[in-house]
Amino acid sequence: MKRIVVMWLMVLSGVGCPRLWAADEAGLDDLRRQALAAEDLRFERTRELARLHSRLGRLEEARHLYEEALRLWSADTEVAEELLGVLRQLGDDEALLRVCRQLVSRRPLDAVLQMQMGECLWRLGRTDEARRTWDDLLKRFPAERAVYDDLIDFYIAEEHPADARVVLARRRERFAEDARLLLTEARLALAEGKPADALSRLYRCLQQDLAEEDARRAEILLLSIAHETGRTDEVARKLTDDLERIDARLAGRLLELADEAAGRGGFREAVGLARRALPLLENPAKQAEVTALIAAWQAKARMPRR
Repeated sequence: MKRIVVMWLMVLSGVGCPRLWAADEAGLDDLRRQALAAEDLRFERTRELARLHSRLGRLEEARHLYEEALRLWSADTEVAEELLGVLRQLGDDEALLRVCRQLVSRRPLDAVLQMQMGECLWRLGRTDEARRTWDDLLKRFPAERAVYDDLIDFYIAEEHPADARVVLARRRERFAEDARLLLTEARLALAEGKPADALSRLYRCLQQDLAEEDARRAEILLLSIAHETGRTDEVARKLTDDLERIDARLAGRLLELADEAAGRGGFREAVGLARRALPLLENPAKQAEVTALIAAWQAKARMPRR
């Protein structure tokens, strides 16, 4: 009798009934999958709606939806970055700082995030914390020139030239002088009311081999300073002198190449190079000399080879 009672208890409790267990587990797995699919769908729809509100300029609605999406899926860094953009437009630096810190904890090697975190602290009046954050940033990324440039640009924009000069000095010590440094120093000198110093830096900057964007920025700033300070004629003379020096260097190099070509019997090539140099020459005597060389090389080029 006892054995019968025990067996019935086992049946009722499920013990010894693997088929019943398997059915229950399969049902639970199916429910879990359905729940996860529903969560994923809700997350996607929430993010899509947040993006729509953001594009329409409904920033508060977008903010609440992005925050809701992060509550559903806190590890999604793309949503967190989109939330940063909305918070930046809203000017909510407290919330911006919290999200930056969350992202930095996941991406400690992201220099842009740490720069933004320092900017939030600065705008909140916590300038000492901001400086410590940026000092740590420079130590973490000592070989990243852009980190120094971004920080210098920020200090110039915030009208803190002393801080900008400290970082400039560190940048010069680490990376030496380059076109971007000279351009930044010119902007800083102009911000400090020193147009002559700014022009001096820009002249040196334009003498370097600049990327097209840097050259355009330098030229625009140079012409702007010249116009505002009444130094247009002075700047024009300086640029003309620089152009003449550049032309002279180019002409000299072309004539050297022409001599080398003639030395190995490439008289046609020598003639072409010399003709390119001729308009760049200012000295009449040198022009006559090169013209005579061209005539001699042309004659040799027409001579039949033996």
